[in-house]
Amino acid sequence: IFLDCNESTLAWSEKVYDLILNANVLVSDEEKIEPTLNALNKFFSKQMSANGIDLKWIQDYVQKNPDKKYYILAKKLSYDEIKGFQDYASKEKLKGVYFEDNYIRKYPENTLASDVIGFTSADGVGQWGLGKQYNDILGGVEGREYGHLDDDLKLERTTIPAIDGNSIVTSIDSHLQSVVEKYLNEIEIGRASCR
Repeated sequence: IFLDCNESTLAWSEKVYDLILNANVLVSDEEKIEPTLNALNKFFSKQMSANGIDLKWIQDYVQKNPDKKYYILAKKLSYDEIKGFQDYASKEKLKGVYFEDNYIRKYPENTLASDVIGFTSADGVGQWGLGKQYNDILGGVEGREYGHLDDDLKLERTTIPAIDGNSIVTSIDSHLQSVVEKYLNEIEIGRASCR
């Protein structure tokens, strides 16, 4: 999180999810095709329609591309948008659909000091400004859980907890910055009209 000198939020990265279809896995279990497609339609019809995708399109795609393992049905879904499907999919043991994590940068004050704060790639890596300079301390560490069998063939689980990234408190005063940017924009507009 990027904060101004008064600890008002300037920017943060938010985790989002891409909805992925693996037709190859889906067609491997004939009984799961229809319930999976119906669940996709029930939970994501609005988000998929933004990409021109509907239930009929997915049915045709799966039929014509049974060997394909990767197709993005919808991008940048929030956790709230995917949670219902995840719960339903695990209960019904649906197949051929998963989510990929991505990050988007959020600027509550729009472009205020955005050049100084910087920008990130889709995977949350700083590409410019303070985000690039302090990328190592801003990024957290994803948690993990894994298991292995001991000598008695008992499953032993190991959990590595997630670690939140750090925040940066800048010397920027967002109120002063907005006034300066406002007058700089007015000067630039005045110059452009004189040309």
